[in-house]
Amino acid sequence: MAHLLIVEDEAPLRDVLREVLQDEGYEVATADDGLAALAALSNAHFDLVLSDIMLPLVSGRELARAMQADVLLRAIPLVLMSAAGALLARGVPHSAFLAKPFNLLDLLATVERALLPA
Repeated sequence: MAHLLIVEDEAPLRDVLREVLQDEGYEVATADDGLAALAALSNAHFDLVLSDIMLPLVSGRELARAMQADVLLRAIPLVLMSAAGALLARGVPHSAFLAKPFNLLDLLATVERALLPA
């Protein structure tokens, strides 16, 4: 099954996302900010990154740009999420966007679609 990285600074949401995705059979790692996500990406292979946009240290927008600039990371699908709306995702490379709050069926469908081969 796919290996996912969840990047979310709100611990309760991060824990729910991890639990739901693990229950679906995904292998899940987490990071609580963009800097930790970049470190995780340099140490392990991930099939998809699910990231909040508004993060401490390195934002989701900066994470998206860093992934795009790295030849090894640019092929990894990136799903951005935010309660502030899709405008924050404009202008940065990403595979999909989830508006918070979202229901879990939308989350799972979005992850499944993003994992499909291009």
